[in-house]
Amino acid sequence: MVDLLSPRRSRILIVNDDGPEAKGVQTLARKLSQVGDVLVCLPFSSLIHPSFSITTNDTCTAIFREKQSSAHVQTWAVLRTPIDCVKFGIHHLCQEKMGWDRPDIVVSGINHGANVGTELLYSGTIAAAFGARFENSVPAIAISQEIPDGIDPDDIDFGPAATLAEHLVDLVLKRGLPPNTIWNVNIPHKTRTDGNFIVCAVTRPALLVPTGKAVKVDIQRMSETKIEFSIPLRQYGNVSQPFGTDVAALDKGVVSITPLHLQSDLHCPSKASLSLKNSIKFHSILKLDMDHSWDTEFPKHRAKIVNQSLKFLVDLSKQESIPMYLAVQRINETLYQCEHYMGRELRQLLEGFGYREMGGFSSLTREQFEALTREFANLINFPGEFTRKEQHGVLNLQTVAAVAIGVIAGVTFCRLLDRPIPTT
Repeated sequence: MVDLLSPRRSRILIVNDDGPEAKGVQTLARKLSQVGDVLVCLPFSSLIHPSFSITTNDTCTAIFREKQSSAHVQTWAVLRTPIDCVKFGIHHLCQEKMGWDRPDIVVSGINHGANVGTELLYSGTIAAAFGARFENSVPAIAISQEIPDGIDPDDIDFGPAATLAEHLVDLVLKRGLPPNTIWNVNIPHKTRTDGNFIVCAVTRPALLVPTGKAVKVDIQRMSETKIEFSIPLRQYGNVSQPFGTDVAALDKGVVSITPLHLQSDLHCPSKASLSLKNSIKFHSILKLDMDHSWDTEFPKHRAKIVNQSLKFLVDLSKQESIPMYLAVQRINETLYQCEHYMGRELRQLLEGFGYREMGGFSSLTREQFEALTREFANLINFPGEFTRKEQHGVLNLQTVAAVAIGVIAGVTFCRLLDRPIPTT
């Protein structure tokens, strides 16, 4: 098994939808084992487009793979999906086989083939990274190596991709990631370099244009009540992709790094919420209740959003049955939703407990959480800096308006009575 020589070594969980014999995974595990202790948990064999599929109410089997293990690498193969591997790795193998409370980071890859554009929805590599992010708030990145058609993966040198992964792991461990966000990294077949630098671009997913049939039907084995069909791997036309997309970067030999965001509650961006609100406002039958609508565009509700978020966290701290890793996830998600509305007093309080703007809380003990929420309760009872300033500003505006109206009314009254305007 793994020899944990130093508690300071990083704790790295590697997952993917390829099997343990995949060259990309083995190269990555060897590279990362130089800087940390590595747990590898993968399906028994390569799966095609497993996405977020999960096994429930059925037995799964995991087998230790001694051949793919070493002093700082422990490898397990699971007879199920990548999401099953994430759950089993984080909630059992980490504690029982590695002696960890949780991994420091999850790396999904190195995948054989790029994961770009709209195909991301079907990728087991991407799903495994998101699964880790949702499961335990663990920072996660997905790494894929572009392999052109007709080239055997065994002929690919995964060394440059593994070296890039090492640098990105170090960057994430130092800087953190925003809640519900992963990095989707794609390495081109021929990577462009600039001296000692690896050339990277921060990109967005390209819109792929599919060609060919989406479904193939076996006409000879079709009847009125039975149809046999297959879903082939989609092919995409050679369309010139616009600047800033992942596909365009790979075409130029540039590493593509795409931040992907997926909220666990699947709530959409604020622009879509605003559009929906406007549609309801002007509807002949529907009526919008702003008091119970999520509000991001009206400043008058910002203090309310912050206070309600803090009240939610105070109530959450009282539910001792919730594991702390789940509580930390909910804390980070809640604070991220209202981060732009926080006053200086609240920000200083959070930073005092180890909160970071980019990654939130990396961890909290139950005692720290309870102490933090006691401070939240004080802020709610005695509104903080933001609320005081807001109320003070409103009071001043009301006072000025009242004085102005009084002066205008007095001047007008004096002129109507043809009397001189009094002066002081």
